[in-house]
Amino acid sequence: MKILFIQPPLEVNRKHKRILPLGIGYLLAVIRKEFPEISLKFLDMESGNLTTDYAMNFIGEFAPEILMISCWTPMADYAFEIMTAAKKKFGDKIIIISGGVHPTIFPAECLEYADFVVKHEGELTITELLRFLSGCRDLNANAILQSASDLLSVKGLAFKQNGRVIFSGD
Repeated sequence: MKILFIQPPLEVNRKHKRILPLGIGYLLAVIRKEFPEISLKFLDMESGNLTTDYAMNFIGEFAPEILMISCWTPMADYAFEIMTAAKKKFGDKIIIISGGVHPTIFPAECLEYADFVVKHEGELTITELLRFLSGCRDLNANAILQSASDLLSVKGLAFKQNGRVIFSGD
């Protein structure tokens, strides 16, 4: 399995310091420890002043099954742009997981673009979700979401089923 993590750009920060993505670093460390067989990459669009086109080329070259995007509210429009482009280009062949401050506060909005939202601190939730996904025969987002009752055991997760937002609980 391949996972790509993206930190979108923070436009309001262009003239100031760059943000060190500690939360993403924690998640990458947990995934590396719990799933050493998973191939992980991280694309920091914030510190590299990278465009959505660059991100889409990077996604295409790496070909991840899972795309994870973490964002704050000022990054949300860029995150939505990337998620929209990824779904348009790769369809259900890529599972999109969103997390961070904005998705935690506005999961319904983020689920217009992502397949899953990890709310609050994500280390345990992402570990449980990846265990669940690694047990799936097919990593097709629609197929997984259609049989999503098993996902309720993954606490801290929001997803849509039949147009309705479901939260698995804290």
